[in-house]
Amino acid sequence: MRSSGPTPARLPRWIVLRAAVLASLIAAACAKPPDPDEWLADVGRLDTDVLPVVEALKVTFYLLEPGRCRMLDYTRGNYRDGGPACKDVVLFDAEARGDFDRMTAAIERSGVAVERVLRLDGWVHVRVPDSSLQYNWAYVYGPDPASAPQATLPAEQWTHIRGRWWFHREHDD
Repeated sequence: MRSSGPTPARLPRWIVLRAAVLASLIAAACAKPPDPDEWLADVGRLDTDVLPVVEALKVTFYLLEPGRCRMLDYTRGNYRDGGPACKDVVLFDAEARGDFDRMTAAIERSGVAVERVLRLDGWVHVRVPDSSLQYNWAYVYGPDPASAPQATLPAEQWTHIRGRWWFHREHDD
């Protein structure tokens, strides 16, 4: 027998889309860089799980951004797929997809919130998500444990964690 109560109304698509955007903005606003008391444990897990995969695959750029592009640049080439902004590049082949999944699994295993991984001048930057419109934050693994790269802007800050690991704050352009 059918219920005589009210049936749920179907929401217009624009309301659903606005709600999704709002939820995304709220989630971004809640993101913050890790506290200094988390740094040692985080770099320990990055050392164990993520850095070996970055080095084995020789990753120069990795990004997994839900609803947007998935990107992997490494020795085999530059691969992307996902949203409309990704249509003008080389799509993943089976091997690149497997390597991307291997990288994703390593990041998930580490338990560290990672926005992207990139290699610049021999330094591996593991960027973490945050809600700041002023700064970007990253764990950075460098070739020289004795010194950080030269700061280029007054707001840029390098804090040594241990060994070759640094925590980097840079101005968000």
